[in-house]
Amino acid sequence: MAAIVTGLELWKPWRTEILPSPAIGFTSTWFMTDYAWPPYVAGILIGSLQLPLVLVVRDTIGGSGSYCTISSQVLVTKRMERAIPYLANFKRGVSSWWQVFFVSGVILGAMTSSLSSHTAAKVDGVGWAMSFVGGFIMLFGARLGGGCTSGHGLSGVGVLALVSFVAVAAMFAGGTVVGLIGWGMDKADVIESFCPLAGTNVVT
Repeated sequence: MAAIVTGLELWKPWRTEILPSPAIGFTSTWFMTDYAWPPYVAGILIGSLQLPLVLVVRDTIGGSGSYCTISSQVLVTKRMERAIPYLANFKRGVSSWWQVFFVSGVILGAMTSSLSSHTAAKVDGVGWAMSFVGGFIMLFGARLGGGCTSGHGLSGVGVLALVSFVAVAAMFAGGTVVGLIGWGMDKADVIESFCPLAGTNVVT
């Protein structure tokens, strides 16, 4: 795997795949103030958490369970817990709450990176409504599939779990299809290729 990643990086360096920073470009000599972190730095930092998690909380890296832990706090009575046993399993214990701190750290790290690189609120993206809908669909899929990109991609693939290889392949396939659809919707020539009259004024 390391050889494949190294080969891909030599063939197509990661910096060529993203746009330069509108604020400081790639002139920074420290990754914290750069437009994007080198993938090997982020990978090493995330991967270094795996062993401590296994030794301390007897668990592997994952993130989607944190949302279940937060949602489970609405189950304030034993009767409610019995009514929704799936969420009740996430309500207590270090094995549930550590993911909340992990995801909180991800959010804090992203905010720190954007502020230190002066790119906060300067990158075009989707609106809050689309972000919410997309996030909900991703979260629902992660819980339905028994894990997210962290749980399956980092932990499951790391222990050679077959289901994780299938899940990661499906994630990439779904992301690729949705990305192509979004890209195509922004291209008028794609629409016109299906309907030649779409770009012309028709007088009746």
